[in-house]
Amino acid sequence: MDHLFEKLEGGYIPSSYTAGPFGNIQGGAAASIMATVAIENAPKGYIPVSQRTELLHSTPLAHLNVELSTLKEGAAHRVVEAQILNRQSRRSTARSTIAFYKPTPIAELTPAEIKPWGGFADPNTLSDVPRMASPSGQKEWMLNATVVRADMKGTYWFRWNGPLLSDGSSHWFAQLLGPSDWVGGFIAPGFPSFKVGPWPNTDLTVQVNRPMAGEWIGLRPKGLYRETGFGLGQGALIDQDGVFGHAMASTISPAR
Repeated sequence: MDHLFEKLEGGYIPSSYTAGPFGNIQGGAAASIMATVAIENAPKGYIPVSQRTELLHSTPLAHLNVELSTLKEGAAHRVVEAQILNRQSRRSTARSTIAFYKPTPIAELTPAEIKPWGGFADPNTLSDVPRMASPSGQKEWMLNATVVRADMKGTYWFRWNGPLLSDGSSHWFAQLLGPSDWVGGFIAPGFPSFKVGPWPNTDLTVQVNRPMAGEWIGLRPKGLYRETGFGLGQGALIDQDGVFGHAMASTISPAR
């Protein structure tokens, strides 16, 4: 994989590796390009602390534009909203909170304990999960854009095979969003065969309380799925210094 998106003067062209299980762009890939635009336009010293993405319509693997607007300008944080457009049609939106990050300890608070890998298995000691084709038969899709490893307790680790953009850049927060989008899928009934039916997510929320450390992204998903076809996936985000964030997604099965 060379990159996920080709960066152009007037927008972005997604590669085949941005595809999700159902052929169009994976929700995490859409979220990542909106996050990238929000971050590129943030003041110096600011980092993302949260993003909620609404996946309004399926996004085709075609030329995309991303528009950004500022909803709030605070003394130490701002709230912005990005939207993906394809032929002037809005496909997804993302609302992000970006705050000034000053890693100076507060005297009254005890420093957070650092547990290497959050007390979970070191991903460098685990074997790769075999690559698989998507349910629609694609070999080049979002899951195969990363190396995936898993331990016996349900923790998955992801490492990107290439940068997010064709200019070689990848912001750590934007990198989180693709793996985070599996928070509902990896523990959905029937995964990975989809014999119970697909469980696409309608949204994705990611929150962090510090920048990511290292190149491995850990996800410990848990799910709650009902016979009505509604589901909820949530899980901790982990890196080499431990847990640093959370991901959540709502899912609705079209088979209901």
